Amino acid sequence: MQDPSQASRQRRTWPAYFVAVAAIVIAVASIFTNATLRSENAALRDRNALLVQRERTEAVRRNIDHGMLAALVAADAEHFPVQDGDVVRYRKTLLLVMHRLPPAPKGKIYQAWTQAHGSQALLPSVTFAPDPQGWVIVALPGSASADGVALSLEPYGGSKAPTSAPLFIRSLMST
Repeated sequence: MQDPSQASRQRRTWPAYFVAVAAIVIAVASIFTNATLRSENAALRDRNALLVQRERTEAVRRNIDHGMLAALVAADAEHFPVQDGDVVRYRKTLLLVMHRLPPAPKGKIYQAWTQAHGSQALLPSVTFAPDPQGWVIVALPGSASADGVALSLEPYGGSKAPTSAPLFIRSLMST
């Protein structure tokens, strides 16, 4: 025959075992949920970066100021053809005008580069994404006297030096 106090102790330990098993199940489920949420968060950050770049491009496209418009249509503006676009220099303005530019691959963004007067080094400029039709008009700040312009695909946020072969390098030297 079983001691009544021992039977009472066994009945009190079952809830503790149940709670321990439930805690382990919750911990394992939390680990999987956390991993899933981290992955989703990274994907959302990438998508947000792309949307921010596209919004900047759209804002430029919607709000082409008179200076940019003047540079594009001025009779004395210099046009330097590049694949699917032009580099336009007018007074102190340097524009990169691209059409039919395909979307950047996942995790990448387009980045313009300038070559300072008398230098061989490419200096980082703006990053951007084309609109859904492949159009983009980008002002390259502080580079009106540049000797060259290049374009490459870089990781989101841009790079301090090109990490891939440029899609083009265009000399802006007058001949």
